[in-house]
Amino acid sequence: MKKLFLATLLLEAATAFCQEKDDTEGVNSLFKITIINPGVSYEQKIAKFQTLFLQAFMNTSSTSSTDFYGRKSYKFYFDPAITFQYRYYFNYKRRSGKGLRTENNNLNYLAPVYQAFWSKAPLSNSFFPNKTRPIHMVAAVWGIQRNYTKAHFALDLNIGPAVMFASSTYSDENLYAYDKKTQFTLYSQLNIGFWFGKR
Repeated sequence: MKKLFLATLLLEAATAFCQEKDDTEGVNSLFKITIINPGVSYEQKIAKFQTLFLQAFMNTSSTSSTDFYGRKSYKFYFDPAITFQYRYYFNYKRRSGKGLRTENNNLNYLAPVYQAFWSKAPLSNSFFPNKTRPIHMVAAVWGIQRNYTKAHFALDLNIGPAVMFASSTYSDENLYAYDKKTQFTLYSQLNIGFWFGKR
């Protein structure tokens, strides 16, 4: 009878331990302040390896254009922007099997991305002036996120194909006119900053 009781107790303890371990696996919610692309972001856990990511930041970009006389000029833009992503983290087993850190979303991910920023930047190499208007972008990215325990340093990089669309300026008989433009491009974003949450 004592052996049966002891075996039952050990089985329950092992089951509780396994359940506790499973509960700690996966991703968690994080808040970040970013220095490159300065702004704030929040990542909300919605499933074991899935999150919703929202970021408000200042987007930096540059364009080059050539005028009628062949003179090339460069412009730099610093524009308000928002990004929304659904992230699926996929390499937990491989990293944990190698003994690498996985807590605080130290994983790789795949994500569809929607981004909007308000800018005068042209979509093409046009030297015609643009009005400030929303520029929309839809992308599919592969990303890598590393949130280090020491000093709460955060690194987040993603890259992938994208479609960008906005109104753009072109020349006509009235000198300037606006038209909707679509452009295929490469989306990439590097965020460096600090994370806040559980260690």
